Amino acid sequence: LQKTGPSFAGVALFGGPQDPQDAHSAGLLSATFSLNKAAFSYNEGITASFSRASGASTTDWVAIFPRSVTALSATNPATLWLYTCNSRTACSTAVAEGSVAFTSATSPEWPLSPGEYYADYFQNDGYARLSGVSRIAFTVDVEVKLTGAVDLSAAPVGCRPSVVLLAASVLAVLALLWK
Repeated sequence: LQKTGPSFAGVALFGGPQDPQDAHSAGLLSATFSLNKAAFSYNEGITASFSRASGASTTDWVAIFPRSVTALSATNPATLWLYTCNSRTACSTAVAEGSVAFTSATSPEWPLSPGEYYADYFQNDGYARLSGVSRIAFTVDVEVKLTGAVDLSAAPVGCRPSVVLLAASVLAVLALLWK
């Protein structure tokens, strides 16, 4: 059992918030930002959730860019981006809380190539990160799927397990090389 001190609106009076969401609700955090996971398969949708206590604009946006990029700018743009209304068109009303989904339906540059990326939450069509928000590192991995079966009926009976192991090894090597 963890001991907690007195609190008001879910925020500990001594030692800080007990739950970051309670701190956000109480107006102590200006924004929150998260991804639905840290590693994605190739062509798997990516959902970014966000909220801000105040000051949302119709042009707040979420960006995805390679980890090799140290700072986004007009000359060094994001790989993928969406306004907080899940669109490439500015929102008709400000969205203070919600999520955006990067998929083939929302992003013409989809899918992301396998690699290491950051996701970030920016305000007012600019490159100023919201207070309290950190960019989030994630990866996109190669997904190799067998779509057919190997016919081993013509292979000598004693060789069949070796052929299956060889096929699996080749696929594993290809997946490593693709990365």
